[in-house]
Amino acid sequence: MSKKKNLDSAMYSMFGTSSEQPAVEAEPKMEDKPAEPVVAAAPAPVGVTYLAPGSFMEGKLQTDGNVEIAGNFSGDIIAKGTVILHMVMQGNITAESLQLKGCKMTGNIVANGTVTLDEAASVTGNITAGELVCSGKVKGDLDVKGNLALNEKALVEGNIVTRTMTMSCGAVVAGGIKMNTAEK
Repeated sequence: MSKKKNLDSAMYSMFGTSSEQPAVEAEPKMEDKPAEPVVAAAPAPVGVTYLAPGSFMEGKLQTDGNVEIAGNFSGDIIAKGTVILHMVMQGNITAESLQLKGCKMTGNIVANGTVTLDEAASVTGNITAGELVCSGKVKGDLDVKGNLALNEKALVEGNIVTRTMTMSCGAVVAGGIKMNTAEK
């Protein structure tokens, strides 16, 4: 045995090491590449279902998009988007938000967002909404999770439950009002 191997063997048995330096493994070489640009996926376009003036439709309408009814509709509407109603409707509406423009509706409304009635709009039925802006007529109960705004030509014939309320001079409520401050 050579002197060097003999020394390495003795050092290893006494100290658990040898005189040779352990081989250093080369780290894998990283290549610097430009980062790929981060692009957010564009939201899918929201479709609009439209019922033209002079049209009549009966049945159930369910969509992931928005709905605009300018004709007459009889049945229920379930939409994940906004519903805009211009004419006559008999049935219930469930939507994210709702705009009633010069229309006459008979049925209940459920909306997570804002429901807006203009001065020429009327609803015979109950309304449950996140927010409600009313300038028209409602014959039914209102359950509003957030703010209820009754503008000067608003007429509500029914009971109201809301968290906050703004009532303009000239607005009329024929029913009880309960301020529900527990919900936030």
